Amino acid sequence: MTQAQSIFVVAAVLLTAAAIGDLLRRRIANAFAVALLGLAAIRIATDFDPKSAAYDLAAGIALLLPMLLAWQRNYFGGGDVKLAFACALLVGHGGVLDFLVLTGLLGAVLALLLLAQSWAGRSLRWAAKTNASGGFSQPVGAAQVPLSVPYGVAIAAGCVLTLFLRSSIG
Repeated sequence: MTQAQSIFVVAAVLLTAAAIGDLLRRRIANAFAVALLGLAAIRIATDFDPKSAAYDLAAGIALLLPMLLAWQRNYFGGGDVKLAFACALLVGHGGVLDFLVLTGLLGAVLALLLLAQSWAGRSLRWAAKTNASGGFSQPVGAAQVPLSVPYGVAIAAGCVLTLFLRSSIG
């Protein structure tokens, strides 16, 4: 197994665990981002190309800055920001655009699925509250908790797909 394949396997395991944690608890442990940063450092160091390393870091920071702004406005969680930054460094400057596009598409699909699930759940609860005269009463749980999207799932999947596609194409 080559070093690139080893990095891919370890990254896929770490990203799967991070995605599961985000899906179940809406939290991404810092250990995942730190471990992925370690893998990125290994990848960058073994390339032996300072210019490419600088580009990788610049691409990571270019992704980090708008993500920090989105985090400040509560669009993303802090774990999402750290995970995306680590993934950007892991895929490198040549893969950041692929990573962003895949993550954006997967995040949109995930958000739509969660919206559909939320809508279906409310519709079922509303239908179950039909009163005896055949009319409808107020939907259950009028003060609903806002929908939370585990973007860590999309970030992890986008990173794994980018790593896989770049390794099988190159």
